Amino acid sequence: MNIPHPDIAQKLKDELTQFLWDRLLVYADALVARHSWHGILGGPPLRGFEAEDFLQDAVRKTLHGVRKWNPDEVRLEKFLMGVVESDIGHASLKSENRILVRERSLGGADDESGSRSPLEKFPAAALAPDTIQIEQEREEVIFEFCDSLSDDPPVQKMFELVYDGITKRAHQAANMGLLENQIDAIKKRLHTRVKKFAEIRTKNNKEVSHG
Repeated sequence: MNIPHPDIAQKLKDELTQFLWDRLLVYADALVARHSWHGILGGPPLRGFEAEDFLQDAVRKTLHGVRKWNPDEVRLEKFLMGVVESDIGHASLKSENRILVRERSLGGADDESGSRSPLEKFPAAALAPDTIQIEQEREEVIFEFCDSLSDDPPVQKMFELVYDGITKRAHQAANMGLLENQIDAIKKRLHTRVKKFAEIRTKNNKEVSHG
């Protein structure tokens, strides 16, 4: 078993803030939605994986040295985005993902002989990763999420600050005209909204895949 490098472990602890995690989760969710899973664009990924699972796996690989991160050469956010993008892309191209969903799940039924539907063996056309389109999709999801925060202006402002790279509490407070001790409650609300947004998108993707 790989042992976490103490320096990398400490760097991860210092730099992987809740708000960086939230940003990466939105990014991973957009990537999952951009790929085809069992022939369904934006459907549930392999083995029940969701965006958060890919992100957790990327952090685990970084912690244990499976993916080599050099903090002096690349920011953690950019590095983890690369790992997540690579892992999701590879998962979408696996042979097991090139099998379409059962006919039954599309509203049909197996024949009386109990043989498998021919759809089950039909190779699905996997979308080739396209950096530009993926970036456009990511931006669309981010803007959609930001718009969804319009009912809570302080939270919306906090998200915009975090997205712009302003993560220090003192700087956030100064930008919002608040005291530092007023920031934590807004951050908690933002974290709740990120989780809720990701859960809704995951649920919608599953409903589409079973529709």
